[in-house]
Amino acid sequence: MVRISNVAFTGQRLSAQVSAEIRGEQRAMELWFDYPDTADFELRGEALVGGTLLIGMMSGQPIIVEDAPVSADFIAAAKRVQRVFRQWNPDLAIVDIKAEIAPQTRASTGIASSFSAGIDSFHSLIRNRDRITHLMTIGGHDRKGNDGTDFKLLLERIQPIAALAQKQLVAVNTNAFLVGFAFDVHWQYLQGATFCGIAHSLGFSEYIIPSSYTCRTAEPYGFHPILDPLWSTEATKVTHDSYTYYRTEKTEEISRHPEFLKHIQVCYHSPVSNCGKCSKCLRTAFTLDLLGVKDHCLPKADADAAIDGMTVTGDGYAQMVWEIAELAASRGKFAIEKRLRKKIKAYAIKRDLTRIARNMISPQVLEKFGVRDWRSETLQPSDPLIFRPARSAHKTAADAKA
Repeated sequence: MVRISNVAFTGQRLSAQVSAEIRGEQRAMELWFDYPDTADFELRGEALVGGTLLIGMMSGQPIIVEDAPVSADFIAAAKRVQRVFRQWNPDLAIVDIKAEIAPQTRASTGIASSFSAGIDSFHSLIRNRDRITHLMTIGGHDRKGNDGTDFKLLLERIQPIAALAQKQLVAVNTNAFLVGFAFDVHWQYLQGATFCGIAHSLGFSEYIIPSSYTCRTAEPYGFHPILDPLWSTEATKVTHDSYTYYRTEKTEEISRHPEFLKHIQVCYHSPVSNCGKCSKCLRTAFTLDLLGVKDHCLPKADADAAIDGMTVTGDGYAQMVWEIAELAASRGKFAIEKRLRKKIKAYAIKRDLTRIARNMISPQVLEKFGVRDWRSETLQPSDPLIFRPARSAHKTAADAKA
């Protein structure tokens, strides 16, 4: 079983010991959440369940929460979410969550939106500015651990934005993602459950999640337009926002707000500065240049460097490059459009050949060439176009009841 024990609330830190058997090996690690001094918080288990849900699903073991109540609505929401994850990856189990059942006693009229200062979160802030009362920032997205330094720097960057937007900043630091890595679960799939657990624990009446992808390219991920609303309960509504907008459209909307434009933070390599060299920096800066925006905080890259640096490693990235190609064409930049479409075509050919190979070649041969499945490293959703039988070893009583 996945046991959550020794739950305590010391100062502003909620902590617990998480233990589980993974691949025949017993592992244990402390899970903690540091809440801000301004948070009206009570000792509850929603954040703990969110942070361990995929660990339970991967191990096929029930999640046992000791010493912290969880609402029945949240457990029901977690069961709905599990069904989606299992459709994405049939090797996962639908597991029971056993805890003291108690409704949340605090009601809040606050509406929180996740905020990282990126294009998606700025766009959701602008779209919902009249409704949002809080910006929620979560730290700890670091495989190597987090001593708090990066989180402090992140807050120094975001606090002026919250003040400018006249919203209250709620900043929660956690090692949930490091715990996920310790149990072989990648933070990309863990983050949605963790963030929603935190939002529920803080008692917001609504939690807005800015979209990462469009409805055209939404793929298995921790945040998803199908997945996120399933976390809604009677106490907290969860909304996946703006997935009908292209990233270029979001950028154009932000460009109309120069007071926010100078605070954009998009870099892959740093939470507090933009390197100007990674593909996210290059895509964003190039989009702003195509839109005719000159006064922004991203280092300027010439067209050749920007196009060469736009890596296409997945359908979501291909979508973003396609959007920029469409924008370039609308501005009469047909040579740029042609080069970008060539990159997309090269990616599509490689992707399709890879899918053919994975269906024709045995898993043993693939592994000899370094192509591994998720059980070798971290949890990955299955490719629905790879028609291999699931292990289906996780048939549990919980599956029958779900």
